[in-house]
Amino acid sequence: MEVTRLIGVAVLATAVAALGTRAGAQAPGVAPSGLGVTEVTLTGGGRGAPAAKIRIEYGQPHARGRTIAGNLIPRDSIWRTGANAATVLQTDVDLVIGGTSVPKGRYSLFTLWTGSAAQLIVNKQSGQAGNEHDPAQDLARIPVRVTTLAQALESFSIWLIPSNQGGVRGELRMAWGTLQYSVDWRAAP
Repeated sequence: MEVTRLIGVAVLATAVAALGTRAGAQAPGVAPSGLGVTEVTLTGGGRGAPAAKIRIEYGQPHARGRTIAGNLIPRDSIWRTGANAATVLQTDVDLVIGGTSVPKGRYSLFTLWTGSAAQLIVNKQSGQAGNEHDPAQDLARIPVRVTTLAQALESFSIWLIPSNQGGVRGELRMAWGTLQYSVDWRAAP
């Protein structure tokens, strides 16, 4: 009897949550998407230098049956590169991303996708809402490779993938649905 009552309460709570989501209701202060984090630690070089980190924090939206290309990732307009607050790149070292110098610091990342090409926008502001992009604060607009995935990815994801031991270089990869964006990065000498 107790198990049946618990199952009934769980089903009712799920139904109420689903109805609230459909109606656009949301508890105050609760983000609709989870938090995603990707991080790489660079070795100190063996000379007593401390290890440094490159970290990206982003709201991780989910497709949930919605069209991604041209809808959730808009064509020909700036996208927040995630959900909720602006995506943040924090680097303890100077970087070169796709041939462009990015000094150590804290930045917001945006994406511009035109359908056949895309740019990663590194913006000098951070801490703003995801839909607050000031083009005057852009440090750089970096071309990225756009490829099509064979199988759709349900949740937007970002990866910092080191390509060598110590993580001093690698690839920044972002994907959602059947779209994948990638660009090479390395720690500046």
